[in-house]
Amino acid sequence: MYLNSRSIEASCRGPAFAGFQFDYLIVATGMRPSYFGHDEFAKYAPGLKTLSDAETIRAKILAL
Repeated sequence: MYLNSRSIEASCRGPAFAGFQFDYLIVATGMRPSYFGHDEFAKYAPGLKTLSDAETIRAKILAL
């Protein structure tokens, strides 16, 4: 990260880097699924934010 030049380099599973320019850099942690005001959808549409979420979906598919 180069704050003076307002740029950042990131890699994603590999040796290649991608560069990004920014005006404002916000680093935020934590996340929750959003059902856009319809929280009753949660029991039918689980989130896909964590490994546990993915394993739950996989188990449901394999149980069919």
